[in-house]
Amino acid sequence: ANASTILVSGDFAPSTLTPHTGTVNLNGAGSQQINGAYTFNNLTLSGGGTKILTAGTNISGILTLTSGVLRLGNFDLIFTGTTGTIAIAGTPGAGAMIETNGTGVLRFTNAGIANTALNGTYPVGYNGTYNPVVVSGLAGGPANRTFNIRVVSGQLMSTGINRYWEIGQTNVTGTATLSFAYNAGEATGDRAKFQPYTNYSGSWDLAPSPSAQGVNPVISTIPAALPATS
Repeated sequence: ANASTILVSGDFAPSTLTPHTGTVNLNGAGSQQINGAYTFNNLTLSGGGTKILTAGTNISGILTLTSGVLRLGNFDLIFTGTTGTIAIAGTPGAGAMIETNGTGVLRFTNAGIANTALNGTYPVGYNGTYNPVVVSGLAGGPANRTFNIRVVSGQLMSTGINRYWEIGQTNVTGTATLSFAYNAGEATGDRAKFQPYTNYSGSWDLAPSPSAQGVNPVISTIPAALPATS
């Protein structure tokens, strides 16, 4: 790939890909599949449509969300860069996001960089709705760490939204403030009374330091350290 941009309007299925410093731009207007377990340097979504993973995929550079939904299915999208920031650019929204419609997660795995590299917006969603997670407040020194997020479809309580967020991590330390956005169409019940709930303690309870009733995005500040899964 060198420093070039490769425009792909159909399925992406080379026998091999050596990413170097190049960019692959999936610019088809319709559905496109990434047919293989590739490692990209930079990956761009444009042209609209749905881009579908068929295997676990790595990105060492930047994912640019211009127009199009990257559907993970049961495969992980893993960022392995060491830039010190969340390597996602563009204009995320319902038409330009990462769709976690299966067991696959959006994961960042970094060695030797600070917790601050994980602060930022995780542009996830499901089935045409955009449900971003914003993480702030993380601090601390280098370590080998992972952080992953997915949105899961499901009504956990009789009133609430028909989505929940699943978070997992290793070696992520420090107090984190988490923000979760939802859409009115996903809600059942009186949204003026909604607050964030979590299984941080092993059962579903009001989240630590919750935002006031009716606030969207809902916000919680987790003391000390994030649980391994929540």
